[in-house]
Amino acid sequence: MFSNEKNGFSEMLEDTLSNLHIHHKDSYLYTIKSVWNNRHPYEKMYGSEKLLLVSLIFTKLLMPSFWVRHYTEKKESYSWALDLYHFCIPLLFFIILINHRDNSIIIMILVTYLLVDLFISILSSLLLSDIFVKKLSIRKQFISLACNLGEMIFGFALLYQHYNALAYLSQPEQSVHALGAIYYTLATLTTVGYGDIGAINTNGMIISTIQMLYGLIFMGIVLSAYFSKVNLRAE
Repeated sequence: MFSNEKNGFSEMLEDTLSNLHIHHKDSYLYTIKSVWNNRHPYEKMYGSEKLLLVSLIFTKLLMPSFWVRHYTEKKESYSWALDLYHFCIPLLFFIILINHRDNSIIIMILVTYLLVDLFISILSSLLLSDIFVKKLSIRKQFISLACNLGEMIFGFALLYQHYNALAYLSQPEQSVHALGAIYYTLATLTTVGYGDIGAINTNGMIISTIQMLYGLIFMGIVLSAYFSKVNLRAE
């Protein structure tokens, strides 16, 4: 019975991927199909490795950054379209923050969705670099990382503001403004923690914890890019 259900799911997946019109062997969707069907060079992926791979891949299919890459990767617009996407997200977050639009539920759902997209992209850079990360120059890698950092800082600052999650510990009755939220986000990201601003409710603690996880993974990517540059110079 389990075998029949598995075969049925495999057939459904095959039909879904076929309907996506995968023609290019270098495309991400073609690679997804290769992973699922154990084609070269993914024929030795089994168990938890394949489960993690497939889970991340299908989660990424729900994210806008994937489709920006997919629809532009075979065109001349690939480079600037992706750069524009990476630049516009932190800019959008910053505009929302300085205009105090963090009280809108719809806007905050969008912010959360884009932060999830960022997390999946960062995780994919570490675990699926052979599939989702194209070879970029060192300079371009750092520009992309700078945009990701801006998205992380302004995005989490918006979440803190939306949930009124922060307060000055010496003056708990005084609300933290946008600049203070950015300051706290940077302090948390860099693990400095001066102790002048802190989370005052459960929402703040949850957001801070999630941001710490983002920061740890992000720092791993930054170090990886840095050592790649060092190795390149050494060669």
